[in-house]
Amino acid sequence: MTQEAYGQAYCKGFRKTVGLLRSRGASSDSAEDVAQAAWLRGWQMRQQLRDDRLVVTWVNTIALNYLRLGIKNEARYQPLPELCGYIGIDLAPLEATRIPQVLQSARPDTL
Repeated sequence: MTQEAYGQAYCKGFRKTVGLLRSRGASSDSAEDVAQAAWLRGWQMRQQLRDDRLVVTWVNTIALNYLRLGIKNEARYQPLPELCGYIGIDLAPLEATRIPQVLQSARPDTL
């Protein structure tokens, strides 16, 4: 694919790529950023494209993969939710079993 043909495909297809990403839940800014990255990646890898008529579909696939990867990576950095209720170990039953042992060792033998 020539530089001119890719440029024409970009002009025709960029808004379609943004629209596709928006339809998949991306914000406007995020959709434009991902679309731009996908079209750049398509330009870098254009020698792999076998049919020039499929450039928009091919770049849209790249864009969807970038979007999925971004969502997956974002999930790693989500803050953990606050846990409600009492969390921990109730030490009272454990301490209650030790009280007789402590008392036994503290008092002198009366026998």
